[in-house]
Amino acid sequence: MKKVIYIFSAIAVFIIFSYANKLNVTDNEKVAQQYIKSQGYKIISSSGQLEKYTLEKSKFSETVGIVPLKQIWGLQKNDPDGYFGKRIYVYGFIVTKHPLEKKHINFKNGVSVYVMVSEGTVIGGYSRINSNILTNFTSLDGKTLEQVKGISFEQWNEKWKKNYEN
Repeated sequence: MKKVIYIFSAIAVFIIFSYANKLNVTDNEKVAQQYIKSQGYKIISSSGQLEKYTLEKSKFSETVGIVPLKQIWGLQKNDPDGYFGKRIYVYGFIVTKHPLEKKHINFKNGVSVYVMVSEGTVIGGYSRINSNILTNFTSLDGKTLEQVKGISFEQWNEKWKKNYEN
């Protein structure tokens, strides 16, 4: 009888933790959606959670999806230092009413937006025109690395190498 109780208890705990984990992911995605809407963008579709990783310096040589992690973090207003050891979730959306629509000649199918969430807060993201033509990634609001950082790519790359590629 005790074995049956232990088995049912173990199953109940597993179900509760599984459900709690799904709620956390759903909450993070809601945070990402709310952020996008607060920027004035209209969500056309959602791809849900695309990536999940723990940020470490060693990961800067890897990619998230098809984008090098170094490039992603170069497009953020904040440096990655405060996020080392933290779990990063990336959610994908297709949106309209985004600044890239006005800037890009190949615009016709919306803008792909990738929102990064950590500990229930949007910490950044990146975007690009949603087209068959390969385009560069930009910040969440469509700015280049130079516009975000206020320095040339070469200056940023030297600083990056010094701080993160030792």
